[in-house]
Amino acid sequence: MLQLIRDKAQGWIAWVIVGLICIPFALWGVQEYLGPDPNVTVIEINGQEIGLQTFTIEHQRTRYRLGGIVEETPEVSQAIRTQTIERLVRDELMAQVSAGQGLRISDEQLALAIQGEQAFQVNGQYSPEAYERAIATEGYSPGSFENVLRRSLVAEQLASGIMETAFSSAQDVDRVTRLELERRSFWTLSIEPEKFEKVDVSDAELKTYFDANKADFRTAERVKTAFVKLSRAALADAIDVSEDTLRTMFESRVDAYRAPEELEASHILIEVASDADEATVAAAREQVEKAQARLAAGEDFALVAKEMSADPGSAEEGGSLGSFGRGVMDPAFEAAAFSQEVGVVGSAARTPFGFHLIRVDSKKGGGVPTFEQVRKEVLAEFRAEEADKLYYEQAERLATIAFEQPDNLEVAAEELGLKIEELDWMTQSGLPSHEVASDPKFVAAAFSDEVLEGNNSDPVELTDSVIVLRMREHQPVSDRTLDEAREDVREAVMADKRQEAAAKLGAEIVRALRDGGTVEAAASSAGSKWQEHENQGRNGQGVTPEVRQVAFALPRPKEGSDVVDGVENADGSFTVVRLSSVSDSEELPEAVKNLVAAGIQRDRGESDFRDTVKWLRDGADVVIHDNRL
Repeated sequence: MLQLIRDKAQGWIAWVIVGLICIPFALWGVQEYLGPDPNVTVIEINGQEIGLQTFTIEHQRTRYRLGGIVEETPEVSQAIRTQTIERLVRDELMAQVSAGQGLRISDEQLALAIQGEQAFQVNGQYSPEAYERAIATEGYSPGSFENVLRRSLVAEQLASGIMETAFSSAQDVDRVTRLELERRSFWTLSIEPEKFEKVDVSDAELKTYFDANKADFRTAERVKTAFVKLSRAALADAIDVSEDTLRTMFESRVDAYRAPEELEASHILIEVASDADEATVAAAREQVEKAQARLAAGEDFALVAKEMSADPGSAEEGGSLGSFGRGVMDPAFEAAAFSQEVGVVGSAARTPFGFHLIRVDSKKGGGVPTFEQVRKEVLAEFRAEEADKLYYEQAERLATIAFEQPDNLEVAAEELGLKIEELDWMTQSGLPSHEVASDPKFVAAAFSDEVLEGNNSDPVELTDSVIVLRMREHQPVSDRTLDEAREDVREAVMADKRQEAAAKLGAEIVRALRDGGTVEAAASSAGSKWQEHENQGRNGQGVTPEVRQVAFALPRPKEGSDVVDGVENADGSFTVVRLSSVSDSEELPEAVKNLVAAGIQRDRGESDFRDTVKWLRDGADVVIHDNRL
């Protein structure tokens, strides 16, 4: 049989078979056989389709935003998926409404938005290379990214229009301002869980707690990684350069190494408008001549300035303008000042403000340094420029090798002269003390599907470096038995029982005080002392948020009696709160009222926006193809 196939494969039968195989590949492409169609529709919003690629990119961006913040359990993964869907639906609805309202973003506005984005800048300046690298990392081409950004900016216009229509009434502002300025005096008594040292825990309680909270005792997913790091700084340090090359660079840029020229100067201003008539100008010149005569006679410049200068800011300081460099003063004033010698009062300089008699008190900078003086600066600049060229070339090469050799880092390390570094076990919280593994982008890459499947990661861009990593070992989330988790379960049950005991005692003390019990007896029961908090504002410090909320929610006490309540704090302690007095502000400062008004308008605007989005969502025809996600 095999021989027959071999013989027939040499003739026309083989060509028929090859032709039949080629047809479906030609019609549908290899991708149809290797994976899902990236353009398949996964969400439909009022007839507008969103493809799988768009969903995938937004899903990755959502995961990236949360990287290192939460551990991605199955529940969290589902929440991220839901959030991605809702974000896409919301943005599409906003875009549809914006288009209906005729809102548009011009090409100039789009360009300004891109150029103003910090992620697309190098040393504070927009960089086309940084832009292309950043959007490529997110899975965008320039055209697709600009379309998405344009739609986002249009939606922002609509959102701003909704939020900026909110307003606040004078009555609302006064009421909220009075509440904001209200002061309260109260006492607190803390009951700590640690007070209850002896807590008995039975095996039955351990089992009940463990069965109800098994997810809390799972071992966290963790991974061991290896990585190579291409660093700008390392490339710069390795660059050799001759002295002749450095000198040539210095000589070609000598002006860049000049120290900025600065003056310290004083002046006497005889004021006259730039469009004054001849008689007014002549009168001003007479004043200039009087000032010059007094100075020539030996009078102190500072005294003449105090008496004659029309510049109130400097006259009281004896005419002193302090230090300034070029480009700060009026051009005519600057030209006169920088051309004068130190200590000499020059001829009057005319500016739009009038006539100035200028005395230069000191000069510094402006000289040309020697090569030896700035050699380190020239060397650093040369290395930085050369390193930039190498960095982009080698980063591209690193990405290519990592893609072509997805199952190892050795080839990339050898070709680019990089060291393979290895990290110990790491959870999705990263390694806080490690420069690289503490970065959320590194952590997200380490736990990405691609890496966990055994491939190299895509290049991960960090500050002035790019990294490719791979998994060495992986431990998924796994359940533990009660015996394995016994001590952890015991600690959890004991903590709960201590908190329950603290809350129970706290509630008993509150009831006793309300029934006429003494504060001394309460303190004795709690085993702690009352703490006084006088004249506290709503945003004051010194107590927990829970205590402050209770203190400002209690009704005003009647004269001679306190109002009592209690609250459990986030740390498990219980606090008894005893409100003794409330005082109102007699005045409502306009500055505070303005801040309150702005806050009310902002809150109402955001609420209006949320309501609008909900209204649009409720009325929209949204179809989600779960089987394609």
